[in-house]
Amino acid sequence: MRLRLNKLLWEDKLKNARVLGLLLLLVLGIGLMVGIGSDDEVYASEVTNFQYSISNGEVTITNYIGDDTIVEIPVTIEGYTVHHVTL
Repeated sequence: MRLRLNKLLWEDKLKNARVLGLLLLLVLGIGLMVGIGSDDEVYASEVTNFQYSISNGEVTITNYIGDDTIVEIPVTIEGYTVHHVTL
C-alpha cells in the first residue's frame, strides 16, 4: 500500500512539473513573439520624451519632444544601446 501511495505522489509531482514546464514554454514563446517584427520601427516615448528608431539592434534618437533645456541622453532604450543622436 505504501509503495502505491508513493507512486501516486510521484506521478502527481511529474504531472505538476509538466504543467509548469508547458506554462513556462508558453510564456517564453509569447515573449519571443512580441519581440518579432520589423527591425526598422519608429517610436515616440512619452516617458523619455525622445523620438527614436531602432535598426539592426541600435537606437538612433531623432528628436526630443520635451520642454527641458538640459537633457540627459539615455544609454539604452527598450534594451538597445543608443548609438546615434541626430537632432
